[in-house]
Amino acid sequence: MFRHAAVPAIFLSALTAAHAQEQCTPIHFALGDFALDASTATFRGTARSDPPFACYTLTTGPRQTATVGILQRSKGDIAFNIEGLVDSRGSYTFKTEAKTYKIEIYQTFARRPDQPFTMQVSVN
Repeated sequence: MFRHAAVPAIFLSALTAAHAQEQCTPIHFALGDFALDASTATFRGTARSDPPFACYTLTTGPRQTATVGILQRSKGDIAFNIEGLVDSRGSYTFKTEAKTYKIEIYQTFARRPDQPFTMQVSVN
């Protein structure tokens, strides 16, 4: 009896995760603009202490070097997670695989007012 009740819950959980993924902003780099480094992008957003968190996706090729960093931290303590890779960081550099990474930016302390952030992402 309980086994049948779990199937809809698992399905609902998958739909919720898919919906959350749809709300992520894809990271694109400027191409053909000689005034900008084509492998660096800067984003401004709002960090929350509760979901939904600011979310970005980064699609990379294999054996590249990616760096993600929070440049501007306001009064709160702002950090990011890269799903399946690292949690609660202010900056992180890693060798990439051919995949899409999900980056969530949030405040590490609960029940804080929303705070602005500036994040820089580069891939070489």
